[in-house]
Amino acid sequence: MTMRGLRGAIAIIFIMILSGCAMQWEPNWRAAGPNEPTPQSEQSAIQARLLFEQAKDQKTLLESIAAHQKVLAENPGDYETLASLSTQHI
Repeated sequence: MTMRGLRGAIAIIFIMILSGCAMQWEPNWRAAGPNEPTPQSEQSAIQARLLFEQAKDQKTLLESIAAHQKVLAENPGDYETLASLSTQHI
């Protein structure tokens, strides 16, 4: 087998592996549950949003992430908090 053929075979195997993973992936954000806010979770969400708006360094960003995780512990289905938390991790 030539070097060119070997590269082609490796590329095909790589594509097959990636496509197999993609076919098995199931998003689990739906498993979080329904959005059922409580007065406490709404207040926590307001605090978390304020912390994110004011985050200016690693320390304050980590505080914001912790606050968002607290909201999700109180209301796992809060989509806005999930989206904000994912943005912070990126």
